[in-house]
Amino acid sequence: MTKPVWRLLSTSASCAAENMAIDEAIVRAVAQGKVPPTLRFYTWLKPTVSLGYFQKHQVLDKAAMASRGVEWVRRLTGGRAVLHDRELTYSLVLSEDTPWLPRKVNEAYRVLSEGLVKGYRSLGLDATLMHMSDQVTKQDSSGAACFDAPSWYELVVDGMKVAGSAQTRLQGVLLQHGAILMESHAELLSEVFAASEKEKIAVRELLDQKASALWPIQEARGQKRISSKQLELAMIDGFSESLQIELQVSELTAGELASVRELVAEKYANETWNCRR
Repeated sequence: MTKPVWRLLSTSASCAAENMAIDEAIVRAVAQGKVPPTLRFYTWLKPTVSLGYFQKHQVLDKAAMASRGVEWVRRLTGGRAVLHDRELTYSLVLSEDTPWLPRKVNEAYRVLSEGLVKGYRSLGLDATLMHMSDQVTKQDSSGAACFDAPSWYELVVDGMKVAGSAQTRLQGVLLQHGAILMESHAELLSEVFAASEKEKIAVRELLDQKASALWPIQEARGQKRISSKQLELAMIDGFSESLQIELQVSELTAGELASVRELVAEKYANETWNCRR
């Protein structure tokens, strides 16, 4: 049986506005049928906080971020703030009409995140998707940061959350993107929020208890740190296997690049969008 062909993009490190604009440009192109479903991997020029679509921008300490060289941007997807720094970021864009794609958000998240599970396992790490009850989610939903709060399914290694993802659907297309941590950044993450010193210490302690990153896990096991490119290759294999797809290396189209320029200028680098809540 012939596997469906998806596009594989590995884009160079970009600023906050460009990275979010690229994801939305791909959404537009997939919705218009101009490109196939797409898996993208990318990194960030500077440490960046992506704020959830519904979050208030006042949760961020803008002065502290500026003094530490941290950018911020509001993303299309919901959820809590994510600090992108020393990580590999991925995005998946596909039609909502994909036959095997569940209609429910939490089940679609489970299916798509299996690629991350298989990617971690190919590195010799026993990753699992741990189901979290709705009750737990509601009880622990007050945190401003993604990695200190549970979602429907947690990607876990040794009981620690190792990746955070968010999802949205628009124009008949599903976008899921997320952060695969390579090195922990609990201290910097706690500093970007407008909170008291006591609250910032609590955030750091909570993150240390609940979340980890790839390099610390590897070092604890006596393994050599892998590079971002090696991690990307492992995740490519993971998604190819879990989704039963063939990935073909490609580039952004001229139309997508034009959309990126438009979206940066009119949306993601614009205060009207970023401070909309």
